Amino acid sequence: MKIQILNENPNFLESVIKLGDKNNSTLGFYPEGAYQESARKKKIIIATDSERVLGYLLWNVSVTMDIASIVHLCVDEDCRRQGVAEKLFSRLLELTDEFRGIRVHCRRDYEANRLWPKLGFLPKGEKPGRSKHGSRITKWWYENNKPDLFSKINVVLDTNILIDLSQFRDDQKLEAYYLNADWLTDLINFHITPETFLEIDKHPDELERERMRNYLTQFHEVRQKRELQCIIKEIRALYPDVINERTQSDIHHIAYTISSDVRIFVTRDKELLDLSDEVSHLYSIEILRPTELIIRLDSLTRNLEYQPSKLSGSNIRIHKAIEQDLDQIVSNFRMIPEEKRDEMLLRIGPFLADPRKFDTQLIKDNKKYIALIVIDK
Repeated sequence: MKIQILNENPNFLESVIKLGDKNNSTLGFYPEGAYQESARKKKIIIATDSERVLGYLLWNVSVTMDIASIVHLCVDEDCRRQGVAEKLFSRLLELTDEFRGIRVHCRRDYEANRLWPKLGFLPKGEKPGRSKHGSRITKWWYENNKPDLFSKINVVLDTNILIDLSQFRDDQKLEAYYLNADWLTDLINFHITPETFLEIDKHPDELERERMRNYLTQFHEVRQKRELQCIIKEIRALYPDVINERTQSDIHHIAYTISSDVRIFVTRDKELLDLSDEVSHLYSIEILRPTELIIRLDSLTRNLEYQPSKLSGSNIRIHKAIEQDLDQIVSNFRMIPEEKRDEMLLRIGPFLADPRKFDTQLIKDNKKYIALIVIDK
């Protein structure tokens, strides 16, 4: 038995695809193009005997979380219980020793779920599966003798985002709703500031105040680590002499975020977003729209997909949209010149904010934007 990295050898790749398709009832559908791309990135390990593929392990990495993830570990039915899976995993360990660990998700009712503890994985949690029969998925984790990975990226949400999330409706497509995407749950811890409770307390309706307080119990409250009043004073200096009550609350939100050492604040407040560069200059904090945060995280976890490509023999370049492109998208692709930025973002937001479902591509000729393409995956 030989364990090797699959290059783009068409014979072995075809065998891997056939083996994956044969077992797609448990592995799930995986497009042929995705196999080819994984082979190109050297993210498929194969076990071979002469010219036969006995099994394969397909994996990827998350730059943001510093981990490797097993996508497929598949062994031909005739070759199981012969140590093939163990040898494939052993090679993966050699390739990923610089990462903090390895993650895999597996349905509890699958036979393969019993393999992971034998390989040294520990069950760190579970979540509902997509099956109509109410299946559960175990989150397995292999520790590479480094600190536990389950420290996620910390993000503070503005009150306007929290109110939007609390009033979720299927018939509305608010930008904030996309923060509920399943793939984000493994990446982000959402936080609130004490100012949120003060803002909710000002609502005139008693039932609404109680509803929001109950909703807020699911979020972490940031902890103050630095002198708050000094930060408030510095942020206040960025505003005019006279400010209203809402702006004062905005200042407190940002000050609490900075004081707690959280580095990302998400809002749809235009006044705050307009000040993002100045605040970032003073402190290591980013003020982002929900869409900008989602694109940022997706580009970090799938970095290679965001690398620009160039059409041969021309100056035309194609690249996946990133958060820095938002201003250019708005200014170049308005339906009418009078269309406002927020109206434009509301129109394209569902595509930008769901990068796992929609592929949003920008095409440029030299420095001129000539097309915006959205592909439903």
